[in-house]
Amino acid sequence: MGDEEGRIGIQALVKATERLFLQIPGETIDYRQLAEDMLILSGAGFVALNIYEESGHHYQTVAIAGEGSIVEQASDLLGLRILGHRWRHDKTKEEKIKGGIVTLFPSLSALTGDVLPKPAADLVSGLANIGVVAVAKIERNGRMIGDYTMFFPRG
Repeated sequence: MGDEEGRIGIQALVKATERLFLQIPGETIDYRQLAEDMLILSGAGFVALNIYEESGHHYQTVAIAGEGSIVEQASDLLGLRILGHRWRHDKTKEEKIKGGIVTLFPSLSALTGDVLPKPAADLVSGLANIGVVAVAKIERNGRMIGDYTMFFPRG
């Protein structure tokens, strides 16, 4: 994640996604393919694609790329289905990512703020071997409409 080429590639995919969202109705976009493309481009272990509701009060995980069995185990551990889950807006996360297109967090618990308690975030991190987490914002007309959340392996 640290190399400049990777960062440029991630930013290019984010910009392409923004253009795609302007041109194509949401229900016809292949979210899974976008998440898979980001997984390959970023080198992350997992990628979640989240889309924000117009109201701004919630966002939904519309696609996940990475090893499915780990995602299922994390879902069981949290007691919720991650894919398709509707998350409440997190003002702490919003504040942390407002500076640039891609924001790095040293751990999952550093990102999740009030949405996921630290002990639960730490359990999921241990299960999935999650180290650094990166959030790449997707914007339209200066307003955040989604994000790619990339989970990188420890080490």
